[in-house]
Amino acid sequence: MRLARNPSNNAVCDWSPELAQHELSPDEARAYLMSIRSTARAFSGPPPTDPDVDGIMFHTSAQGIGDAVTCLYAACGLANAGYRVTYYTKHTDWLVKASHPGVDIKPLPLYSDAMGSNCNLDYPAELTAAYEGRLKWRSQWKLDNIVKTYKELRPVTPASPQAIAEPGVPLIEYPYVALAPYSMHAIREWHAAHWARLALMLKEHGLRTVVLSPKDKEAEASAFFVNSKVMAPSIPEALNLIGNAMVLAGNDSGPAHISALLRKKTICIQSQTTAEHVFSPGRVTGMYPSEKENCRFCYWQAAGGIIPACTSMCSAMATISTHDVMESVLLELGKTGTIAAPRKRRS
Repeated sequence: MRLARNPSNNAVCDWSPELAQHELSPDEARAYLMSIRSTARAFSGPPPTDPDVDGIMFHTSAQGIGDAVTCLYAACGLANAGYRVTYYTKHTDWLVKASHPGVDIKPLPLYSDAMGSNCNLDYPAELTAAYEGRLKWRSQWKLDNIVKTYKELRPVTPASPQAIAEPGVPLIEYPYVALAPYSMHAIREWHAAHWARLALMLKEHGLRTVVLSPKDKEAEASAFFVNSKVMAPSIPEALNLIGNAMVLAGNDSGPAHISALLRKKTICIQSQTTAEHVFSPGRVTGMYPSEKENCRFCYWQAAGGIIPACTSMCSAMATISTHDVMESVLLELGKTGTIAAPRKRRS
């Protein structure tokens, strides 16, 4: 028996393509349907309006790890205000090191449209508010989206989790700087030549580097970062590597968000918005293009809202110099003195 979408009862049978292709026996199908219908009865309709009685339940529809972390800050803020919170996310494995009284983090199931309010709404409006100076923290925007559902909420400020577990015995036996040169969106990546140059400069200053790579980029990264240890870690391994690093330098990406969540020294090379907007209440040092080159307005915003993504790497990102990033790494590590400025080429 193959499960298929039932157009007459979408609230109960909202199958994903993966589930629709999964072969189930009649007994398995009946059991699964009963489970889904039970969930639907428990959570269908608007979320509870009395959070003091039923608690607050929300999820994020966003796919990124960074959004999962940002919504966790919203959950912790709600708990600090006295509410009981259940937060559903597809990235529970990435959040296992964090805990907070009153916050229950649960995996987002296939049937997800009834898991409370969605904190990830109206991204164009969020960016516009950030550009116009009306929004400092993305995590506050997530909270505001929850308030739209639970209208009786008291004023709430996002907060970091109360407890962060130790990273465990280091997988790498020597001190190292972690580099995270990849992102879900190539437009957010600092140019590869800059990353390679940064790794070389770190080596010249006696600092060893570990490059965090996606599995499908591991061979490419190994050929490019010849002076670094390249790893394509599992999630537990990535948490260990990030948690034991002296400092992490990365793009606006999942590893940078996890590093900030774990309260590690973090440098983010970015251009679209500020580190304060993207990572707060986590602490991150942002490295940006010069004001003249900043692409906040030419890439993300246009008269009609958000313009299509560029077809090539963001040129403004290339103006962030390896010299400046290296200076920031040394500053985060408490190194004294400065490095020599790069010599200009003769014309």
